[in-house]
Amino acid sequence: MLILGLVIDALIRLIYKDNATPANYSKDIPGQSFINRLPTELGENLICFVMEDHYLLAYTNKGNHMILMRMKDALIELKNYNGMQVHRSYWIAIDAVANVKKQSRKTILTMKNGIEIPVSRKYLVAIKEAGLLGSL
Repeated sequence: MLILGLVIDALIRLIYKDNATPANYSKDIPGQSFINRLPTELGENLICFVMEDHYLLAYTNKGNHMILMRMKDALIELKNYNGMQVHRSYWIAIDAVANVKKQSRKTILTMKNGIEIPVSRKYLVAIKEAGLLGSL
């Protein structure tokens, strides 16, 4: 009886282990745990996210989605993704920056989807190191 119980337990664990992992999940892909929070119809090309109260409004090339998540936790999940925080409330994917402009003392990033993201002075050095400022 004990052996039968162990066999059944092992089978159940094997079945549920395979179903617990999403089909598109891979630990090797940077930021995949964050991207898995988005609906699949939005794709995987993250452009930016904006913090709004306790939510993040994440933008991809196919739309946007509101996620209940702290900014701190999102930054941890995206630490290996090719992106960076550029303001207290904004994170961008570096490859999604279409234009950089200076307006007096302000720096504004225009993303591929047309959203304009302000850069705070705190993050200007990091933006410059990422090569986004160019000759500005």
